[in-house]
Amino acid sequence: MVQAVMTIAAEQEMPRSKRRSSLIRSPQFSSLVILIVLLAVFAIADANFLSPLNISNMMAFLPELGIIALGMTLLLTAGE
Repeated sequence: MVQAVMTIAAEQEMPRSKRRSSLIRSPQFSSLVILIVLLAVFAIADANFLSPLNISNMMAFLPELGIIALGMTLLLTAGE
């Protein structure tokens, strides 16, 4: 508990440039950049990719795939 409080206090005292560089090096940031690049590539390759109809279709069918992937992840981490 004390270490968590000290870590938060240390992060608040870091200069902006140091926080920004640690943000850029985080895995979440690189995943976000890859997602944006893929969206741009597919939008350029097909003009209908970002159309409202395609987005609604993706929102209708992707939750099922996400639930299946979540279940498979649980099985893989459990070692089954």
